[in-house]
Amino acid sequence: MENYLEDWVRNMPTMSANAPDARLKLGERLDAGFAAVREIVGKVWPFILGCIAIGAAIHGYVPQEFMASWHRLRQLQTHRRAYCHSGRRAGIAVSTLNGLGYKHVANYGGMEEARKKLQRK
Repeated sequence: MENYLEDWVRNMPTMSANAPDARLKLGERLDAGFAAVREIVGKVWPFILGCIAIGAAIHGYVPQEFMASWHRLRQLQTHRRAYCHSGRRAGIAVSTLNGLGYKHVANYGGMEEARKKLQRK
């Protein structure tokens, strides 16, 4: 196999690793292991939290309370029209919706009156 090696591989300088022959006790080995884990986790945890946040955004996780309050606010600001056959129940509906906090509710009255108003728009 030696004849298949490239010249640059043969010309690489050789190195040797000389480590002192020190035997660590179990407690020292555990302490060194825990220190290494703390160092690695300390460097990596911001990236893990960032990835969790990105994944949550991609998969549409938003706190339920936020969505409920935003949806409620949007409903209150939407323009609504109420009408019925004669206009009496539409008036009751408008009063009820105003009492619930809806700001933009219009009473279009009876069917004929509502048809005329909608055709003008």
